[in-house]
Amino acid sequence: MSISTNASDQVSLGLPDGAPEFLVDGFHSVAIANTVARLNMFSVRSSADGSGGTPTLVCRLALSLPSLVSLQQSLNRLIADLQKDGILPAEIAEK
Repeated sequence: MSISTNASDQVSLGLPDGAPEFLVDGFHSVAIANTVARLNMFSVRSSADGSGGTPTLVCRLALSLPSLVSLQQSLNRLIADLQKDGILPAEIAEK
């Protein structure tokens, strides 16, 4: 399943070769300066012996405030579609 934002409805955007892809387990914090929001994302890295993991910051997503609102709206639509299609159980979506 994929969802498009208003900006990409008109243009097909592909991920270029070598573009980074990050697995994130959650959102850590946000800093807002001027009109830019910087979201710090973390991943839980398992310890060598397999006993739990440590959250490690893996990337920062910097967005203009209008882009942040657009992202939030797109994610809300995606979650609603996933629930409607039975892919995302309500107990996960409502956490």
